[in-house]
Amino acid sequence: MFAQRFAFVLFLLLAAFLSTTSPSAAQATRYKIFTTRDGLAGDYITAIAFEPNGSAWVGTTEGATHISDASWVSYTRAHGLGDSWITAIAIAPDGKIWFGTQSGGVSVLDPVSKTLTTYDIENSEIPSNFITALAIDPENRVWVGTLDNGIARYDVAQNEWTQFEFPEREVTTIALDFDSAPWVGTANGVFRFDGANWIQDKNVGDGNVQRIDAFDGEWYLTTTHGERFVLQNDDWVANDSADEISNASNAANLQEGQITAFGKDYQARYWLSTPRGIFMVHQGNAPNPPTPIPVVLVHGWTVAGDDTLATSEFRFLKSYADRDGIPMYYARGVSPKNTLFQNAAIIRDEIARVKKETGADKVNLIGFSMGGMNTRAYLESSLYANDVNRAIILGTPQAGVEIWKPILFQQILQKPDEPSALELSPEYAQQIVNQTRAPNPNVMYDLLIGDARQQAGLDFLDDMPASDALISVDSALSLNARNVHKHVNADLHDWGPEAVPFDLTSYLYPRETWERYLRNALRNNDNAPIGSEILPSPDGRGAGGEGEPPTSNHTPVVTEKIRAGETVTRTVLLDENKSARFIAYYPNGKIDFSLIAPDGKKYEPNDLPRDEDGVLSLSTDIASFSGYVVKNAPVGEWKMILNRTDAGTKPIDVSTYVELDAPLHVEAFPYPYYKEPGKPYPIFARVNMASPPNVEALRDVKMTAHIAQPAANFGEAFTISEIELFDDGKHNDGAANDGLYGNDFIPPRAGWYLVFVQAEGQNFVRGQEAAIAVNAVDAKLERNATVKINADGEQIMIDAGTQTKRAGKYAVSAEIFSASTNNVVARSFVPVDLDVGVHHVPIPVDARQIPRGEYTVGLRLYSLDWAAFELDNAALAATFTR
Repeated sequence: MFAQRFAFVLFLLLAAFLSTTSPSAAQATRYKIFTTRDGLAGDYITAIAFEPNGSAWVGTTEGATHISDASWVSYTRAHGLGDSWITAIAIAPDGKIWFGTQSGGVSVLDPVSKTLTTYDIENSEIPSNFITALAIDPENRVWVGTLDNGIARYDVAQNEWTQFEFPEREVTTIALDFDSAPWVGTANGVFRFDGANWIQDKNVGDGNVQRIDAFDGEWYLTTTHGERFVLQNDDWVANDSADEISNASNAANLQEGQITAFGKDYQARYWLSTPRGIFMVHQGNAPNPPTPIPVVLVHGWTVAGDDTLATSEFRFLKSYADRDGIPMYYARGVSPKNTLFQNAAIIRDEIARVKKETGADKVNLIGFSMGGMNTRAYLESSLYANDVNRAIILGTPQAGVEIWKPILFQQILQKPDEPSALELSPEYAQQIVNQTRAPNPNVMYDLLIGDARQQAGLDFLDDMPASDALISVDSALSLNARNVHKHVNADLHDWGPEAVPFDLTSYLYPRETWERYLRNALRNNDNAPIGSEILPSPDGRGAGGEGEPPTSNHTPVVTEKIRAGETVTRTVLLDENKSARFIAYYPNGKIDFSLIAPDGKKYEPNDLPRDEDGVLSLSTDIASFSGYVVKNAPVGEWKMILNRTDAGTKPIDVSTYVELDAPLHVEAFPYPYYKEPGKPYPIFARVNMASPPNVEALRDVKMTAHIAQPAANFGEAFTISEIELFDDGKHNDGAANDGLYGNDFIPPRAGWYLVFVQAEGQNFVRGQEAAIAVNAVDAKLERNATVKINADGEQIMIDAGTQTKRAGKYAVSAEIFSASTNNVVARSFVPVDLDVGVHHVPIPVDARQIPRGEYTVGLRLYSLDWAAFELDNAALAATFTR
């Protein structure tokens, strides 16, 4: 062994001589400090390891960071590490990365499969979860040092753990020498394993070993008292002379006691780890961390505080980003009182301001909840200015809000000056948003939605469809395109730092989602899907996302005003002994909500779920509500007791209903085609049951429809009218007694109407809601359009003719269909202000994604003065060949 070492040392001396005579030696030695703002997971550095390809792994008390020429990627417990506090890192011969953690055992990253596996005392024979040191020998055996139970070895090939009888319980460090024999440092000296026994080095004695550094074929030992040793012929010899470690420390102005780990890479750069980051000593070849581009944040439905970033739901996200050196800005002025396209214009202007301030060419967008719809309105219309790199959309109802549709419709009624409420409806999403627009092919989309049923303590969500407790997974993931990436985690829609007896996570608080999905994507400009550094665990619960969004089956919504100090009791009839969710919604004030079951049992309000009753009390950005989940709710009459406890001087509206897990439900079928004001508009409804239907239960059903009509002036209150629906064959309802109920109503004006259908049978009551649009005759399309293709073939320009009788805000959308398959291959949406008269509206279409072939063009004209509705359409406005 001595001869082998001697030859290696001669080689190193020769290499050192050649390097000192090379031109690079003339470069001045300098140092650079790297911290979290540069991309490290944390500032307190605990470990360093280098892969054969030259990339580095840095362990910190807040995670591990992989540093390569292309990116800086961090991993934490949110990715699957046993603990974010990393104590040791080792690179295995098979390329896997092993992490020792402070209290979570050992985790292994497979960079090929992008999976993390953790060994702890619950799933393996590892002797402790408190890991202090790691080393891997050429046979791929992992030596594991622990804080409280000595040392063990894991044979990867045999999947076998070996616990050694070791003189000390606490291990501080492990290093393998030239013969791959382990040297184990402890608080009472250093020991070498000769294959049978642990032999203590006499020179180090009982010194407290801080670390052993190995590089360039040499081994250096340092104690906590600053004593330094070098390994010679299996003995540690005191080393008081200057060496590379001391020289590098001096160059970085560091004292020995400040260094927590040390490494030298293949570019002869020295990595000195400290509690304040990495001090890198180099000769002009320090790595350059990726420079994050600015992020513009688009808030959810409501405007928080004074409409600033500091008071918005993003305030925690901003603090995380500041710490990690990622610049964030806020689209101030986005409001529920604006339409989607008015908000899109505000986003456009904020991006332009940020670009001017920072000098960036593009930004990243993060849209939360309704903010995702506003983000799409900008990206997918002619307002877009080619200035967005990627859009991260969190908890956004791409197909509308279905789970809480009854509450949403109450919001529409109570806030007629907020078009955003109606823009969240499933009908608007289906008829307007997803029929006129498509994902911008030049922007990366990441859709993230939570299935909060996976979180501990939220068992009451088990009776609900997969959702973040507000938006269903199916709705959030209903957007499809090659550049749209879909992700499901366990987040709630929204949650703040309130004191709770168990941990809850949401998209914006605490740090888990930031670390798992957002930080790396915003740090590195590689456009990899968010969170793609680790693949999702295959053992998660089913997430959905492929089917239709769920529909609500509930009793009719009852709304009544309640004064301060007043108690109101409402009764509701349940007809199935199944799960029931009792909901009370009150956008203002405070209500204590209690229940009395048919057998007299009383359910009292509680802030959090109870195991027995499943009580829920949450606030969201859509509404304030309280609710109970009662499994196997007894059939009969229930009492809902509402006690207003705030001291407000004005009555408040309180709405109640019961969501049912029952086979009997009502379907409402408003006429699917647009009608003009003043003409009959048919409304249909049907009571459906599981097969075979209970005919007796469906006899003598009374069906009514309450219709909320928009005011003549946008923003004013709806007016309510009532019509009865019949199954007699005389009211546009088909054949008599066929189960289909119907009747006509005559809409007095154009706009969006709300229809509330109520069915009352012998032993049941059900309700359902729908939104319908009535055409105006303010404008129409010319039936012939022209199509021109630019010389470079990258853009198609469609010229659409319009005739308008009223000046206002309009939009023209174009759909391009393949003549051979009739599939839509592209969409474009152009908001425009038009005066009275004849106009030509140019509609640009990105042609780079359209293959050669024959195509037809369909056009639609919309009013944008409030929530958009269709005015006219031309199914075959033009044809062209590409």
